[in-house]
Amino acid sequence: MEEEIIVSSPGKIIFHGEHAVVYGKIALATSLDVRTHTRLKDRSDRCVVIDLPDIGQHLTWKVDDIMTQFPHTVCNVLEPGPADGQLMKDMADFIGIQSETHDTKNLALLSFLYLLHSISGNIKIPAVHITVISKLPVSAGLGSSAAYSACLAAVLLMRTNLIKPTKDGTWSTDDLDLINKWAFQSEKIIHGNPSGIDNSICTYGFLN
Repeated sequence: MEEEIIVSSPGKIIFHGEHAVVYGKIALATSLDVRTHTRLKDRSDRCVVIDLPDIGQHLTWKVDDIMTQFPHTVCNVLEPGPADGQLMKDMADFIGIQSETHDTKNLALLSFLYLLHSISGNIKIPAVHITVISKLPVSAGLGSSAAYSACLAAVLLMRTNLIKPTKDGTWSTDDLDLINKWAFQSEKIIHGNPSGIDNSICTYGFLN
């Protein structure tokens, strides 16, 4: 039976301390009910498809190619860790982008591949079609990449049965913590040295 998972995450707004928070200072922020929606649907053709229409990205990879290129587990899926430089270079080459890219569109693909491989690494990578649609403008300081990261982490963790929503469609604190940790790793790929506040707000500020 094909599985379909749908998750949405809010954006964020920081009222005070947006730059200082990177250095451990206090910031005042809240979630913003302008959401990013992500759908994961199983496929029967042993392919992974990532569809990001808002930024004009649509790629298809064969599951076997991903597993052949990246046969080793990155880290314990319950203890998320950062990707090393060589892995990022290898993944960038696999996608067909420059490893030192600063293009947000390309970094979104790179973070997706890292999450897919890392979260699925202890089991077989599933054949899925993932579509992300957002009402959050890109590079506007409203948490578009953090909402993207939180949504991807959530659907992949659900697909691999590592987390399960409660009856009201939310998650336990432990599950949210795991989503947030993986979203933070994704944010590191996209932004380099994020504070963690964006992904925290997009995860705990009513991800559903």
